[in-house]
Amino acid sequence: MKMNHVRTGKNVSISDAVTFMAGDRARAEKAYAGDIIGLHNHGTIQIGDTFTQGESLKFAGIPNFAPELFRRIRLSDPLKQKQLLKGLVQLSEEGAVQVFRPMQNNDLIVGAVGVLQFDVVVARLKAEYNVEAIYE
Repeated sequence: MKMNHVRTGKNVSISDAVTFMAGDRARAEKAYAGDIIGLHNHGTIQIGDTFTQGESLKFAGIPNFAPELFRRIRLSDPLKQKQLLKGLVQLSEEGAVQVFRPMQNNDLIVGAVGVLQFDVVVARLKAEYNVEAIYE
């Protein structure tokens, strides 16, 4: 499949796209408007990116809800600060939470709409980034 990556303006050739249906995965040779396909990403694709073969479409973006709950996040192992930052940046890009840094210190404040989001962030940090984090 040849597509235009709207954000970068580059034409890309996708040879290993995958379709998902329940627990099944299949290689996708074609995709139509509204189809959801999986693409291997090496850091060039971001959440909200649009790919097209026709006109150059541009969307407003993913809505951000104002957080109502805030907690300071702390590492069990201070040597994993880089992994924590990388994980929090990616999770905030997905819209899982919002991350704030006070001007006075280096604390990281996580803002969420609901309490469950805090548990999800800690679980994903542990599973995906090998980071043990706790809230204060």
